[in-house]
Amino acid sequence: MSEHELTRRTVLRGTALGILGAAALPAVVANACWRWSPPRGGRGSRPSSGARGVCGVPRDLSAGGLLCALEPGEELLDLAGPLGLPAPLPETGHAALVGGGFGAGAIYPIARELRRRGVRVTSIVGARTAELLILRELLERASDAYEPCTDDGSLGYEGFTAARLAELIEDGAGFTSCFAVGPMPMMRAVAETTRPHGLQTFVSLDPIMVDGTGMCGGCRVTIDGETKYACVDGPEFDAHKVNFQELADRLNGRREVSRVRPIREVLEPRG
Repeated sequence: MSEHELTRRTVLRGTALGILGAAALPAVVANACWRWSPPRGGRGSRPSSGARGVCGVPRDLSAGGLLCALEPGEELLDLAGPLGLPAPLPETGHAALVGGGFGAGAIYPIARELRRRGVRVTSIVGARTAELLILRELLERASDAYEPCTDDGSLGYEGFTAARLAELIEDGAGFTSCFAVGPMPMMRAVAETTRPHGLQTFVSLDPIMVDGTGMCGGCRVTIDGETKYACVDGPEFDAHKVNFQELADRLNGRREVSRVRPIREVLEPRG
């Protein structure tokens, strides 16, 4: 088996999940970031996150879906990692893992590693509807408690993950740490929810990463007044020290100039 060979492609609730061979990768701390390039003459590369394998969970036909468009046996052009720093995972206590949308894919390896260490895990996962909740079965098995949240109330708590987190804190869940991965507004809301309680909280800033190696400077972020780079100094940072307004302004600027290309158009070689 090639180091860069896709070994499994699964459809979970209508969402494709591509996973590279775990056996070919070194044992890394959960949620390590990797950089991969598409095969067959496809152009461009992007960072991804995962542990004991690189996975992709696309929401639409964007570049993020390239990995999931492959079939088992197909290979990536190259793979580099792990990048950045290991996730600062605790050895004891009760961790709240908050995943919004694609973030469910990133908190899954964190949940597995925390359970292995003996940490109690509560996973709070959100999506617009029940059909868009990804990795539900896997996260349920990897968590002591699984708290689904849907905007329309089709499953679990009706509302946002930060609101459910606030309820659990008020009800005495006894969280000693919190990790949030997902859209920037969600991570910001989680940070503001835990701040009054002094709950140690980390957010993964991989949504702003571009090249994953620190060369482009596109993932610079202000942490406690200092400039850091998500792909080199992160991707996890103390949520209560992140300048979220600066990040929001940058992401809004990117949306104005971004253009989505169909997956197969990127995969097909030119000429």
